[in-house]
Amino acid sequence: EAQDLFSAPMKVKYDPKKLKLATATAGAFLSGDGQRVNFTFQDAPAAGEVAVILNRLPGVPGLNGSGALLSLTFQALAAGQTTVTVLDSSLKNSKLQPVPAQTPGVPVEIR
Repeated sequence: EAQDLFSAPMKVKYDPKKLKLATATAGAFLSGDGQRVNFTFQDAPAAGEVAVILNRLPGVPGLNGSGALLSLTFQALAAGQTTVTVLDSSLKNSKLQPVPAQTPGVPVEIR
């Protein structure tokens, strides 16, 4: 449950031998009150990393609650098991102070 969440930059790691990033889209949480969100991402396919920046516009308060920040869609390249992991997330509130967050890995089974 986030308190005053304003900015959500993060780096996500995936196995480039098994997955190829197809799309990255902002989740609905940061725009849940109808405010615009700045969203950019840069994929480094050789490294299997995608850097994401999500933030609300200046002067707009952060949001409380929970929900999706990001949606990543991958193309399967090889069968097997792998994990998609958030390597670094520096969530910030509207005062640009850190917001604690867990950064779990998501197991993926490719058939």
